[in-house]
Amino acid sequence: MSSKSQTEKPDRASVDGMTPTGDTSTHQVEGPPYQVSWETLSLAELESALEIGTECGCNPRGSRRGHASGIATAMTAGDWQSGIPDIVCLCTHGGISNGRHRCLAAVEARQPLTGWVGRDVPVEVIRYADIGLKRTPADALAGRGVGSYRTALGAAVRLLMLYDTQRDVHWSLWNRTRFTAPKIGDLFDQRYSGVVDTVEAGRQIESGTNCCPSAAAAFAYLMRREGGAERLAETAYGLAGGTPDVRDILAQARTRLSREAKHRGRKADHNRAPYELGLLITAVMAKEAGKARFTFGENSPMPKLGFAEQLAAEAV
Repeated sequence: MSSKSQTEKPDRASVDGMTPTGDTSTHQVEGPPYQVSWETLSLAELESALEIGTECGCNPRGSRRGHASGIATAMTAGDWQSGIPDIVCLCTHGGISNGRHRCLAAVEARQPLTGWVGRDVPVEVIRYADIGLKRTPADALAGRGVGSYRTALGAAVRLLMLYDTQRDVHWSLWNRTRFTAPKIGDLFDQRYSGVVDTVEAGRQIESGTNCCPSAAAAFAYLMRREGGAERLAETAYGLAGGTPDVRDILAQARTRLSREAKHRGRKADHNRAPYELGLLITAVMAKEAGKARFTFGENSPMPKLGFAEQLAAEAV
C-alpha cells in the first residue's frame, strides 16, 4: 500500500513569506477536480496501475522503452531525486495516465516511487495536457555554455564514460546503457569538460574519415588526454588526409572508415560509434608499435589508448 505524508499540495498563498495580492474575489479559483497527495507507490501498486493504464486506454500517449530505461539507470545509480513537480496521475480506473515513464523505470529498477500523485484524474484533463519537451544531452551542455557541436559532445561524454568504466563489457553491448540528460551534464562537469577543447580536432577527424561525430569527438579527447596536444594534432592531420602514403596506418584507417561510410549511405548510424572509436584507437596503437597493418572487427575487444611516456610517468 502507498504511504501518504501530506493530503494535498500547499496553496501558494499559504507559503511562508507570500501573501495573496489584488482582489481575492476576482483571482480566487477552485482546486483541481481530483485529489493530489505526496505518496510512495509500492512496486505492486506501480505494476498494477501500469497494467490497468494499458488496458483502460485513458493514457493517450505512447511510451518509449529506451527513455524509461534511461531513468531506471539513473535510479539504480542513485542519480534520481524524488519530488519532481510533474504529477503521476491515476485515472478513474486506477491506471497510470501521466508519468508512465517514471513508473516503468521504477518497476525496472525494482524501486518504489515517491512523489506527487493525483488520483481519479478525468481523462479529459490528460488528453489535453502539455506533453512537455524531452531534454537532451545537448540541452544539458547548452545550459553549461557549450556553444556548438553539442549533440556530438553529449554523445561523446557518454562514450567516454563507457570507455573509462566498461571496457570489460564488449563495446557491441554499450548501446544498452543509457544516461539521462542530467547525468550527461554531471559527467561533463565532473570528468569530461575538456571535450570542448578538442572540438576542432574532432571535426577534422570526422571530415577526413566520415566517422560518427561522437566517435571523432571522443577519440580526439582521449588522444589529448593520453598523448598530449601535439600528438593529437599530428593524428588529426593524418586522419584528415595529410598522410599521402596510402600504406601509412592512419591512411588505412581513413580509407576503411570512408569506404564503410559510403556503403551505408548518408544514414546516420550512431550505434557504430563504439566500433569506430575502437578502430581509431587500434590504428593509432598499431602505428605507435611500428606495425604495417592493423586489425579491428566486430569481435575485437575495445583497446586501451596509452603511450610509453605516460606509462612511464604513471610508474614513477
